[in-house]
Amino acid sequence: GLHQINTHKAKIICIVESEKTAVLMTALIPNVIWLASGGMNLSIENFRPLKQFKLILFPDVGVEDRNGKTPYQKWQDKASLLETLGYTVSVSSVLENKATIQQREKGYDLADYLMKTDTELGLALNDNDYPVSWDFNSNTFPN
Repeated sequence: GLHQINTHKAKIICIVESEKTAVLMTALIPNVIWLASGGMNLSIENFRPLKQFKLILFPDVGVEDRNGKTPYQKWQDKASLLETLGYTVSVSSVLENKATIQQREKGYDLADYLMKTDTELGLALNDNDYPVSWDFNSNTFPN
């Protein structure tokens, strides 16, 4: 998705881990550039073309690894390093503040979270992975 920085007028780049999430979020919030890191691949070299942009990192949620750090903490560390190199970067705490223990254990990302919880936009999927809006009961329709 890096090609977007030359054609898109946005000054904000949001970085998520998975390509799936970048694609979904591009459709939902098109006024920023959504890029995927391809997992936890946040090498400084990959950030060089993004220095003139405001960056917002959206890490997956998770449990502590063997070093005692969550994905959020790892991305916070990377953001701090980038700031020392002159980047304007922040780390979103949306998932960190809202995710349940079960969602953390499954390693939810922003797309997973929206697909399981967002009924307002109609994105939520039920446990059988089809839209919640397809579920109805007799109280929904008049007799």
